[in-house]
Amino acid sequence: HLKSTLMKAKIFTLMMFLVVCGLAQAQFTDVLATDVVPTIDGVAESSEWGDDNWVLQELVSDGSTTDAGASTFQLLHDDDNLYVATKVEDASPHNEAAISNTYERDCVELFFHMSDVDANEDGSYGVETKQLRFQRSNEGHEPAGVEEDAGYEVFVLADDDGYVLEVILPIAALINGGAAFNDVDFKFDIQTADNTTGESGGRTQQMFWNDNSDLQWNNTTKFGALALSDDMVTLTGLAQVQAELGSIYVANDMLNFKNIEGDVSIYSISGALVKQ
Repeated sequence: HLKSTLMKAKIFTLMMFLVVCGLAQAQFTDVLATDVVPTIDGVAESSEWGDDNWVLQELVSDGSTTDAGASTFQLLHDDDNLYVATKVEDASPHNEAAISNTYERDCVELFFHMSDVDANEDGSYGVETKQLRFQRSNEGHEPAGVEEDAGYEVFVLADDDGYVLEVILPIAALINGGAAFNDVDFKFDIQTADNTTGESGGRTQQMFWNDNSDLQWNNTTKFGALALSDDMVTLTGLAQVQAELGSIYVANDMLNFKNIEGDVSIYSISGALVKQ
């Protein structure tokens, strides 16, 4: 029985720390599958994105900056969509409309080539290739290069310390009718630009995942190879536990488990094991 008023008040917070073991985490050459559609609100909850699935953009070009910190991202997929989330640490917000070149503002660019074969020998874009640019903003918006009827869903949540981008990208819109996609293999890169000095300075640093040549905008040979995996992402939040294993609920001052098999561990906010 959960008799403590404090325990009852925090029971749902505690349940966010449920750990369900047994699913192996793939290396990042594989885009893991999900059956939980993320809420596109710029929050990137752990119940919708894998806590251990974040990838660091480590390749840097274009000088240095004192304000931009780490930029991490992850990709997930289901049969119809690719899901992208990015977390950017950047304490110098510059997304002013007076900066005429949008790529010189604080922004994230995604590069997709929905094939494992480059469009042409020189790596030029084909119908299955997209460059998408997302500006730093605290409002939901369509990115540059995205058709209004493509079905993309985008939101950026920003403050003075950085921003979070969440995107739903329909696979059919990315390949744009291209016949080369085999439903598994594609090429990808991501670039995060930091503008430190506002209208006069342009990009003072860029962070990449696969290649820091800054040629991705017209050369698919600079993209990295990925594959859509059948392995499921491990989510630690309540939503995934309910979706895959049953339900967890409080009734008559008791924590109840329905249709759940195996070991379930409940941790406090400080990380101490409460009950197993």
